[in-house]
Amino acid sequence: MPRTNSILVCPDSSTRIATTIDRGRTRFWLAWSLAFVVGVGLRWAILSPPDDDGFDWDDRLLALEKQSDSAEVPSLQPFLNPPEIQSPKIVGSLVVCGGGRLPDAVREEFLKLAGGEKAKLIVIPTASETAGALTEQAQHRRLWDAFHPATIDILHTRSRDTANSDKFVAPLRKATGVWIGGGRQSLIAAAYSGTRVERELHALLARGGVIGGTSAGAACQSRIMIVRGEVHDVPGLGLLPGTIIDQHFVVRSRKARLLAALDKHPQWLGVGIDEQSALVVQGANLRCVGDSSVTLCVTPTVAGEVRELVLKPGDTADLHEWRRKAGQR
Repeated sequence: MPRTNSILVCPDSSTRIATTIDRGRTRFWLAWSLAFVVGVGLRWAILSPPDDDGFDWDDRLLALEKQSDSAEVPSLQPFLNPPEIQSPKIVGSLVVCGGGRLPDAVREEFLKLAGGEKAKLIVIPTASETAGALTEQAQHRRLWDAFHPATIDILHTRSRDTANSDKFVAPLRKATGVWIGGGRQSLIAAAYSGTRVERELHALLARGGVIGGTSAGAACQSRIMIVRGEVHDVPGLGLLPGTIIDQHFVVRSRKARLLAALDKHPQWLGVGIDEQSALVVQGANLRCVGDSSVTLCVTPTVAGEVRELVLKPGDTADLHEWRRKAGQR
């Protein structure tokens, strides 16, 4: 039989040491990369989780939306009368953000209106499916700690009975600013619409405080909300009267669905806020802050003309003027 010659190569000690070091470095960088991806993912999920149209609803999430107790969930129907054209001015301030990565300028504007380093801030994460998780609440605290408010408290429940209790709403009476996180606006409405939480938010505005929110935390600030492409049957919080607010406006091409909602409610003003932008409302003054745009629009005329105004950063408009345009439809 022919003989096969084999050569066995044995690495010396220096080669084995180098191989061990390379493996250690590889493991380190793999672990670091995984931790980085998880950390960025968690931060992104908190800063801009998908809204009510950003995912497929399963039975578990639908059950969360419909979760209720003895406190009855209100109907939108009583709020559908044509709004007053000359609505009362906003005494405090609203910072209504369209989602995505928010520029520091938007957060700084919110904290300035809340009192800067004297701000008593409350974060409401209820729109998030995982709002009750301690890790998520800790992340909210870290995000706002970077802007040095005096205090930060987290307020969250899925129980409407709890939302109507003295103990639960007590922190809202001392707050100078409330931030409503992103997620599903339907979860906010299910928990707080028509409760003492809603009334205390309106009281906060009346005494000159500020309420801000992003994505779902923006959509819930109008009374009529768009959920999964349709007008939701539970009202939002009604913080910006006579408007229908839509978020992620340019990035997700949502002009058509906002106009469809306005077609059903023609005397309401449409407000489309793009990602990385905010609409700041003070009195009757509307101002765009951030990196993209805010679009004001009213339902088309008989001739099919759509009247709209696109606000770029620094641009302003008059709320009453645009409410009058909508009321003439």
